[in-house]
Amino acid sequence: MSGLEYIDCDLCETDDSRPLFMKKYLKTNEDLRIVECKKCGLIYMNPRPKQDSVEGIYLDNYSLGYIAKEKKKKRRAKKIINKITKFKKGGRFLDIGCSAGFILEAAGNKGFQAYGVEICPDALRYAREKLGLRVIDGYLEGAHFQDKFFDVITIYSVLEHVLHPTKFLQEVARILKDDGLIEIWTPNIGHRWAKRLKGNWPAIIPGHLWYFTLDTIQKILNKAGLKIYKKQFTFKDGLQLYVKKSP
Repeated sequence: MSGLEYIDCDLCETDDSRPLFMKKYLKTNEDLRIVECKKCGLIYMNPRPKQDSVEGIYLDNYSLGYIAKEKKKKRRAKKIINKITKFKKGGRFLDIGCSAGFILEAAGNKGFQAYGVEICPDALRYAREKLGLRVIDGYLEGAHFQDKFFDVITIYSVLEHVLHPTKFLQEVARILKDDGLIEIWTPNIGHRWAKRLKGNWPAIIPGHLWYFTLDTIQKILNKAGLKIYKKQFTFKDGLQLYVKKSP
């Protein structure tokens, strides 16, 4: 894997980790080294790809498969938004890493003022041109939203990809209203399947830089000024959390 960098733990900012396992990623013949911080238990890839290498993963037709399942994904998006409306029934809505915008469309249909942020050109083009959605090209930090701007922020299958989760979540907290709601989905390396499969767990891929357990995601949320409000039950090997600002 070219363009690698060694990093410290994002949560406790130390360089004291132990190797967990190596995985040979057959699609690209890359060796992925997964480590665990001895101090806080956060699990991550180290060394990892630099930002330009990570971007390349998403710029190579990443969303075309998602768009091809439009009908199925739109039905799922409606269910997701219906659950959110049990907590919030309107206001400004942001989906970070919104892909083709199916979540945004469903949110708009429920009366939210929907905004998206996306880096994949195929997805961005579809969301803007086909669905007429308000989507910013780039990363959250470059969008420069106002303080306390959003009532709802969704972060689906994104947190494991970002270079600096703590800074990312601090920015999310900054733009969230004091009574706002965040929903996060991310793989759960503490799940029994992940523990059993280790390097064969399907979530171990080049684009996933961080691997959270319920304990470590709670710690990193607290560091960013956020707290878990409700944990959704799921049979799948993922964390699905509703999050609010800490008092």
